[in-house]
Amino acid sequence: MRMLILPGGFGSAALTGEFKAELEKRFARVDLVTYRSKGSLGATSFADYLDQVKLCLSPLKQVLLVGHSLGGLIASQLVNEPQVIGAVLMAPSPARNLTAPMAIRQTIMF
Repeated sequence: MRMLILPGGFGSAALTGEFKAELEKRFARVDLVTYRSKGSLGATSFADYLDQVKLCLSPLKQVLLVGHSLGGLIASQLVNEPQVIGAVLMAPSPARNLTAPMAIRQTIMF
């Protein structure tokens, strides 16, 4: 199984390197997402973040999403993508003006 870690909005994939190394002892493959920002102030819409993560998901077959803060909110919106087998949401950001997916499968939130 593959794991995709989605950090918080101001988080960097580089900050989760030790976490990644520990998880790789238990999973075959662990990948970290680094979000691209747009503009000089780094302004990016939520839809842009979703699109970036969907691009990461597109070549994968079975993936477990692990998201913290903004990453948890993103994961909550992608749990019904065909290649997503489950999600762990750690302190997800509140979903303002978003609709929760109709059927959430194997999602753990804490």
